[in-house]
Amino acid sequence: MKYLIVLLLFTITSMSVAQKEKFETDLDTLFLKNGDVHIGRVSLKGEEVTYYPDYDSNKGGKEIKMGDIERITTGYTAHYKKSIQRWIKKGAPESIAEPKIWKILTSKEGDLFYVQEIFKGKNYNFYKKTERILDGNGEVRYVNFMWITKADSTQAIGWYKWRDKKETLERILVLFPNCEGIKDILEKKIYKKDDFKYKQVYNLMDNCDFVSKE
Repeated sequence: MKYLIVLLLFTITSMSVAQKEKFETDLDTLFLKNGDVHIGRVSLKGEEVTYYPDYDSNKGGKEIKMGDIERITTGYTAHYKKSIQRWIKKGAPESIAEPKIWKILTSKEGDLFYVQEIFKGKNYNFYKKTERILDGNGEVRYVNFMWITKADSTQAIGWYKWRDKKETLERILVLFPNCEGIKDILEKKIYKKDDFKYKQVYNLMDNCDFVSKE
C-alpha cells in the first residue's frame, strides 16, 4: 500500500509538471531592445503589435512600438489552439504548432514591419509575411511575401512573392541569378519530386550572391 501511495504521488507530480511545461509553451514572449522581457500573449494584427499580460484575456492590452522590439516568440498559443488542432486534423503538418520567432525588419523606405523567421543562414536570413489582399474580383486572398536580409542585419534587401513551386523558384532566380543549384532544380524539374524540400533552396540561396532587382 505504501508503494502504491508513493507511485500515485509520483504520477500526480509528474502530471503537474507536464501540465505546467505545456502551459508555459502556450505563452508568447516579447523581447524589447532595452532588455525587458514580457511573457503573456502577443497579438500581431495589421501593422500593430499588442501585448497582453494574461494569455486568455483581452484586458490590459498595451500597443508596443515596433522600434522598441528586438524579437517576439509566439508559442503554441492558447489563443489559436483550437484552430491549430483543427488544421492538423485536416492534414496540416504538426510543425505549425511549434513556437515561432518574429523579427522587426526595416524596408528600403524606412518602414518597420514584423515578419516570421523561416531560415537563418550564414550569409542571409529569410522571413515570411502573410498579407491579406483583395483580388480583381473583390475576394480576399492571403499571399505570402518572402523577405531577405543579410545575416547580421534587420534591413530588408529584397523580397519575392510565394506562388507555386516553379514560379517561386523562377522569382528566386531573379534575385540569385548565378545560383547554379536553383537552375539545376528548375531544369531537371527536381521540384516535382515527392522528397523535394524548400530547405535545400534556402541553403542554396545562402551560398549564392544576391543581386538587387531595383
